[in-house]
Amino acid sequence: MKNLLSLVGLAVVLFVGFGYSRGWFTVANKDGNLTIQVDKNKTEKDIKEGIKEGSEWIKEHKGGSAPASPPAK
Repeated sequence: MKNLLSLVGLAVVLFVGFGYSRGWFTVANKDGNLTIQVDKNKTEKDIKEGIKEGSEWIKEHKGGSAPASPPAK
């Protein structure tokens, strides 16, 4: 149980770090008030692009065959 909780904590820390580095959200401290703003449009755009690239990668590598060789010159 302790290991599972540690794994979940690590996943949250990695997600927060990745999201912050991608500009998905910003953290600001104004007059002692902590504000967190989420850029929903940026998040959705990055997720859609990731799904598209992942789908293309799967299509290229599906079937276990070698990738097509470049055309001869």
